[in-house]
Amino acid sequence: MRIVAFTLAVLLSCFAASAQTKVYLITIGPGAESYEKFGHNMLWVHDPAHHYDPAYNWGIFSFDEGFVGRFIQGRLEYWMDAWDATKVLDEYKRADRSIWIQELNLSEAQAQLLLTRCELNRQPQYSHYKYDYYRDNCSTRVRDMLDSVIGGQIKAQLQNVPTDTTYRWHTRRLTQDDWWLYVGLDYIMGHPIDHPISAWEECFLPVRMMERLKSMKIKDESGREVPLVLGEEKLYQSKTEIDREHPPRYAIWIFAGVGIVLGGIMAALALGKRRWTRVAFAVVVVAWALLSGLAGSFCTYAWFFTDHVVARYNENWLQLNPVAIVLVVLVPAMLLGKQWGARHFALAAAVLSAVGLIAKILPSMYQVNGEIIALALPANIGMALAVRMVWRGGNEMMVIRRGAGRSAGNMPR
Repeated sequence: MRIVAFTLAVLLSCFAASAQTKVYLITIGPGAESYEKFGHNMLWVHDPAHHYDPAYNWGIFSFDEGFVGRFIQGRLEYWMDAWDATKVLDEYKRADRSIWIQELNLSEAQAQLLLTRCELNRQPQYSHYKYDYYRDNCSTRVRDMLDSVIGGQIKAQLQNVPTDTTYRWHTRRLTQDDWWLYVGLDYIMGHPIDHPISAWEECFLPVRMMERLKSMKIKDESGREVPLVLGEEKLYQSKTEIDREHPPRYAIWIFAGVGIVLGGIMAALALGKRRWTRVAFAVVVVAWALLSGLAGSFCTYAWFFTDHVVARYNENWLQLNPVAIVLVVLVPAMLLGKQWGARHFALAAAVLSAVGLIAKILPSMYQVNGEIIALALPANIGMALAVRMVWRGGNEMMVIRRGAGRSAGNMPR
């Protein structure tokens, strides 16, 4: 607390020697929790004339009031409020998250307009909004509020600037330290996050917005071109959290390795004739079929029955498909001698995976899902081959038994 307060005092002595209202962009780096991976930001208005020092925060949510249900439905509700800037920064420092402060080059009239609009937005009837991970989040709200008081100059400069990145590219980049989150998000999100985004859209990330504003120039009230950012200070560097520059480069080989090993294990167990190999075969195949079927079912649900726009038009549905879930019943039944078509459903899962790969030649199939294909395709092929081998082995055993029975019946008594 004392360190942050001392640093702020130094900044104020450098940035705010007069009694003029000052506006600062506070940028917070990624954190350890899943909802902290993309960073955070706030607008801090330092108004010495009125002894007012709020940091406006559009990233507030509650785990109560049906959070899980709202999250699943894609109907998360966030809101904005304000707290004392020094206390807020001290909390982020204790959470070991990097902190930057930029003084923004706003006139007194613009700073007061920003303060008025933020206070209005803070009122209960205006403070809540429907959260969207990419298009309407805590960072885009800060961007839009700031843009509104300088006449739309930020959007005018950034909306037509290409970045050669996508929402998925950034998502993979920022979640690579949490593999469960990485795989889950990569699977459940479809085409909408694979379009190239502009520099304006890239401001959904607080750190990227901070970097864009740093070099931006705007026209002041007299028409002169001036820098938007007057000064920048890094208050704290995280000791553990790193804002990585690229998605993992070799992840596809890891996914492919897991898929090949999984498919190979299923095929190898299918060759075994002992009881334990049959049990192990059933366990592995049923586990994969259950995972695949549930993932495909959830993908279907998210696509058609929720407000998750990013989950629509998802090619991964072909890789982990609801059709596989019936194998949870059919494979054990097959081992008990019931011919209920397990091999047909296993083949269908493999064919759908192959179709998903072959269809990538079509321009409309542009989703970046090579990692999911690398995992699912060899696993599904291995499962289909394994189920067919067990089915054929069972049929051959039945033929042998029937032949032995007929031979025994023809023997002289």
